Amino acid sequence: MLRDERGDGEAVLFARSATAGGQQFPVHWGGDNTSTYVSMAETLRGGLSLAASGFGYWSHDIGGFEGTPDPEVFKRWVAFGLLSSHSRLHGSDSYRVPWAFDDEAVAITRRFAQLKNSLMPYLLTAGADAAATGVSVARPMLFEFPYDAGVTYLDRQYMLGEDLLVAPVMSAGATSMSTCRRACGHR
Repeated sequence: MLRDERGDGEAVLFARSATAGGQQFPVHWGGDNTSTYVSMAETLRGGLSLAASGFGYWSHDIGGFEGTPDPEVFKRWVAFGLLSSHSRLHGSDSYRVPWAFDDEAVAITRRFAQLKNSLMPYLLTAGADAAATGVSVARPMLFEFPYDAGVTYLDRQYMLGEDLLVAPVMSAGATSMSTCRRACGHR
């Protein structure tokens, strides 16, 4: 058993499949995604579906599991992945370390790792809330804004805890404003 090998509180088990009652186990991850923007969006939708089903903690393979992401996909995914309840740099046939990409990937990873570290008191509170109530750390928009019909279709952004909006950029060459302009029809 993990407890015997590592000691109390020193190990975590990630699961990727579950049945009824699986919500009681610590962390689930989205499985073997690919290293593309499309798969990053699918990964987020799957995580939000888990959250809506009562899973409190969720992770995914930053940069995708299958294939090797191009540097832009990795940089966007690392920002998204470090704003998840649990973060994991993991892939099947290449290392998911920022220095394997470029200096900008290192800087972005550092920036978002520092941001996540600064958010630890907030994330610990959100995690304790998830354990006590079953409301996930990464929440579909509908969880926080149940009476706003405008959020029901938003499947590429989420609330991290009850106060922080995370809206990852999930298309090549986009910035958050250009993505919003295209998606919202603004010029």
